[in-house]
Amino acid sequence: MIRLPLARSQQPYFKVALIGSSFFLAAASTVAAQDKASSAPTASSDQPAASRGAMIAISPLRVELDGAGSAQTLRLANTGGTAVIVQTRIFAWSQTAVGDQYAPSTAVIASPAVATIPPGQTQIIRLFRTSAVGNEEKAYRISIDQIPDAQSPEASAAKTRLRFLVPMFLDRARAIPTDLAWRQSNNGLDVTNRGGRTARIAWIRLLDSAGQVVALENNSLRYIQTGNSTVWSAPSLCQRKVTHALANIDEVQVDVPLSPCS
Repeated sequence: MIRLPLARSQQPYFKVALIGSSFFLAAASTVAAQDKASSAPTASSDQPAASRGAMIAISPLRVELDGAGSAQTLRLANTGGTAVIVQTRIFAWSQTAVGDQYAPSTAVIASPAVATIPPGQTQIIRLFRTSAVGNEEKAYRISIDQIPDAQSPEASAAKTRLRFLVPMFLDRARAIPTDLAWRQSNNGLDVTNRGGRTARIAWIRLLDSAGQVVALENNSLRYIQTGNSTVWSAPSLCQRKVTHALANIDEVQVDVPLSPCS
């Protein structure tokens, strides 16, 4: 995965918890907390841990813009006890064999780009489309980063930084629907997106002919853009005689019959 550049800082660290329909990002303010938060975040239903830093709730968790001049808003609510400065930027998002790729983009403008959110207050970020309308989906990520406050007495101390990447799609409604191809092998389950819309797969559950669940490794949320594939690892999968998969795709549960390994 390509790391996005961060303004005025060298090391991004973050902690994420999923509460209802919003993500809460907690910024801790000690080196110990920084070390614990340095691994990749996983969404959960747990309450965010207490921290002397800021906590931000972001809503919505996905943005779609269709049509010329279309616009949308993000709500950034500071639920912590200290003010937080955030920077919002737009990156074009693509996928290659080595992972997600990001590039700065002006196809959508975020305003304000930088804002200070007092404790208990909500900042509205307006997103304005500037690009032409097309018949193919275009994918972006809205990058929301915490910026250290130079006036803070803790500015020189090591602090955990916030980062969250909100998926954003342009002209998704005009693109052809998602079309997924499923294939089993001894390495695992390969899923290819042959359609025109990015597929959001929250989880997959494999069942064998006896109705028993076959475990997949790293069975977490993934996006598959058009023309791309991803593999859920499951060593010696062909020996398990899997017959079908239950999956949550774009928030809809589906039952997919699977052909035996060739």
